[in-house]
Amino acid sequence: MGFLLLILFTVTACKQDGTVSSGTKDTDQTELNNRRAEIQKLADDIRCDNESDWAIAPIGSKACGGPIGYVAYSLKTNTDLFLKKIEEYTQLQKAFNVKWNQISDCSLVLPPKGVQCDQAKAKLVY
Repeated sequence: MGFLLLILFTVTACKQDGTVSSGTKDTDQTELNNRRAEIQKLADDIRCDNESDWAIAPIGSKACGGPIGYVAYSLKTNTDLFLKKIEEYTQLQKAFNVKWNQISDCSLVLPPKGVQCDQAKAKLVY
């Protein structure tokens, strides 16, 4: 059911020109926040026992380019679905940036060096 809602939102959330179609900046931002939280929850729900079972992916889009950050994810999960959710989030953030004429600091967010398991949670190591 959740997957069907995801498809429905993806089809209805973006117009043909790639812009976000909701009415206000606040509702668009709330949708971005909810999607980011969903992605983080999916990552956090997997127990981290072995760092080699984890990978890192860039997430989001700064207004002047590049990711807003990185997220660790388990290779034991459905990685195709997880990475698809990240890509959809990133594309929605790009559309949000364009629609609302966002600016950013344009600083480069360096990727983490790896993942560390800390109390069964995956933590990014910089």
